[in-house]
Amino acid sequence: MRFKQYLTEEIILEEIINLLTELSMDQAIDFAEEMHKGQVRKVSQKPYVVHPKAVYSILKSFGITDKITLVAAWLHDTIEDTTATYNIIKKKFNKEVADLVKQLSNSAKEIVMTGKEEYILKKMLSMDNNALTLKLADRLHNVTDIMQMSNAEKTYLQTTYILDGLKEKRPLVKVQKKIIRAIERYLNTYKP
Repeated sequence: MRFKQYLTEEIILEEIINLLTELSMDQAIDFAEEMHKGQVRKVSQKPYVVHPKAVYSILKSFGITDKITLVAAWLHDTIEDTTATYNIIKKKFNKEVADLVKQLSNSAKEIVMTGKEEYILKKMLSMDNNALTLKLADRLHNVTDIMQMSNAEKTYLQTTYILDGLKEKRPLVKVQKKIIRAIERYLNTYKP
């Protein structure tokens, strides 16, 4: 009888967690739409929120089910590109989501000091696996616009440098290798 009761309590707890996750996902979408309101993508001129939605979809298409990572996909550019802060995200969502979004946020000052390619590579080498997977999905969506970019050659060279450095200097999990192959396939449509 106790086993049955324990199983029932576990199922109820799982259902509660799933419900809270769905609420968090809805909140993340609403928060991303609000924070990016009025912003547009540089190349397509579409509302900026199409980008976090695409990154979320890319992660799902590669089989990512981790709820923290999926919520963070919607929020990944909010600290860097909006008035949102780490503390706001921590309060609205939780520490894990805020930590993940923070890992994906760039420092303009450090980019100037070290150079963009070096900075991004160094940052990606130090990320935890969830952050790196999310960052690679972000990069995949960004390079899908490569043929339309005025700085396509620069983006091609930068991305190639970063991916080569990651493959050489960091152990990668299976999904990261798959996303890198997808990025490289896309890059191969453009040769400077």
